[in-house]
Amino acid sequence: MLKEAELQYKDYYESDKEEAEFFEYMDNMSIRDKLRLIEIFEDFTVPNQQKKLASIPKRETNPELSVFSNLALDLMDFRDRVKPMADDMAMLDKSLKF
Repeated sequence: MLKEAELQYKDYYESDKEEAEFFEYMDNMSIRDKLRLIEIFEDFTVPNQQKKLASIPKRETNPELSVFSNLALDLMDFRDRVKPMADDMAMLDKSLKF
């Protein structure tokens, strides 16, 4: 992935004279800089993955409870179940890139 990032960067900026210094630096980059380059690199040669929709079903309303009790249970359900599931799905979606 690092080689591809370097090649795409050099291909894009090959005609700019002021980038020649940076090309020399890229050949002698530290490990930290190489890791950072890999983190921010976006490979445009790979087609974009289609994003998919996922829904989390709402809990069923209890007809024996009042509106406020159901609202309180909805808020607790959101905090305890929905938000952690949404965080997991977002992390999974973000990690598909790698």
